[in-house]
Amino acid sequence: MEPLVAVGVAVAACVGAWLSLRSRLVQVARSVVLVALCAALAVASCGVRGRLSADAVARFGSSAVSTWSFEVVVDSKTETGWRSRARARDGEGHACDVWLQAKDAIARGSVVSGVGRFSANGDDEWGEANRRAGVAGSVSTSIRPPGEPLRSLEALRDAVVRRLSPDESDGGAVLAGSVCGEREHMRDRGLTDVFATCGVAHLVAVSGSHLAILTSLLSVALGRTRLGPRARLLVLLAAGGLFVLFCGAPLSAVRAWAMSTVAFGSLLAGRRAHALSSVCVVALCMALLDPGVSGSVAFELSVASVVGLCLFSSYGAYVLEALLAPRHVPRGLARVAARVRPRSQALRQALAATMVCQAATLPVTCATFGQLSLVAPVANALVAPAFALMMGAGMVGAALFWTPVAGPVLWVAERVGDGCVLALSQIARLPLASVRLKVDEGPALVALLGASALLLVTWPRVRRRPLALGLGVCALVLVGWLARWRLFAPARVCVLDVGQGDAILVQDGASAVLV
Repeated sequence: MEPLVAVGVAVAACVGAWLSLRSRLVQVARSVVLVALCAALAVASCGVRGRLSADAVARFGSSAVSTWSFEVVVDSKTETGWRSRARARDGEGHACDVWLQAKDAIARGSVVSGVGRFSANGDDEWGEANRRAGVAGSVSTSIRPPGEPLRSLEALRDAVVRRLSPDESDGGAVLAGSVCGEREHMRDRGLTDVFATCGVAHLVAVSGSHLAILTSLLSVALGRTRLGPRARLLVLLAAGGLFVLFCGAPLSAVRAWAMSTVAFGSLLAGRRAHALSSVCVVALCMALLDPGVSGSVAFELSVASVVGLCLFSSYGAYVLEALLAPRHVPRGLARVAARVRPRSQALRQALAATMVCQAATLPVTCATFGQLSLVAPVANALVAPAFALMMGAGMVGAALFWTPVAGPVLWVAERVGDGCVLALSQIARLPLASVRLKVDEGPALVALLGASALLLVTWPRVRRRPLALGLGVCALVLVGWLARWRLFAPARVCVLDVGQGDAILVQDGASAVLV
């Protein structure tokens, strides 16, 4: 009953605050009250779900795993087998999410059972991450043959992946990851580290950019039909939903499709679409429906990047324009400059979007992965157009995979993917393409929110000379710091704790030996 009491107190406080405010503050009060109410409901939902999960964990410890059934929600491959996130249920209505570990692949949507052992979350970093994501523990099990699940989309995805031949080329592996959501082949070929080093992993993760490409292709096709605007919007929404399910319904894709649904609903209702409102509404609804998503790194990165783009992408483009745009153009080059200006503006906007997304997700990425890509803006600007071309051709080929037309289309998409991988491999080999940077997520988030609030309040005017001078000083400090630790650092011997055996690291300047 405590969560319900908390909700009642929060609602009463919000209503009292509403009534006590003056009329000129009602507009601001509505937003504050709505956020407070949603936060109270989220807290209540977390409390209820946490208590149900605790009851389920207690029952797992006192009952046999063979009496439970597991519905696979997300499937992923590991080095030792397959690990699937599953919804465990018993015959009395208790349920919780667990990691289901097995030797063989289990299709998403399957309902299986078997014998095994349940291990609750520990107090280490992995256990804490599981608790934040709403996972109660792990189950190592020997799975019995499942019943016949509804696998129409799953079978279709398997057929498309086989047609892409991801085991034969890097381009095919990238196509399978970006078009079908099958990124295991990229991990097997060592491409995941290359994309992470270059800061372009978001290009492969199914999200808003993929839905935008799909919507553009379908809009061209629907433009030749007699369907009205509302019918076209409904077709686009249905196609986007099917594509999200086809790719395995990752959280970033679900968030993007829900945002498009809210935006299209606004258009159908005769109101303008507002991206920032859409992402906030969708994020709150997803957290209310499943509080465990708030502990998902993919959800955090997706929401943070979109919010950052909505707030600061225009300002970032303004800063780059003030820094890079030429002030005076000679008369003889005026015509050439007029032709080049749209492309340069598009390039600056792309660079600004990449830098804003990287800054908005910096606390999460550095805390989780301990890595900061320094070449991300350049890599995104160079590869993103070709990647969009590859995605468009790959979607067309996947939609027509059973026809002879799919062969040439997929061949072109695969060659473009090979070119993207080749370019990214060369960029990843550059010195200092990425650096190790580990931060505490809490203080980093507080610092980011403080800087964002200060920027939103002040919106400082940018001048080229002071900005260039400040960036130059920062670059000199960074180069000096790197030179200090790369070239002039004192020799040292580090004994590493690897659990068993010896691991000794000997470093002298830029040279290192691991024994």
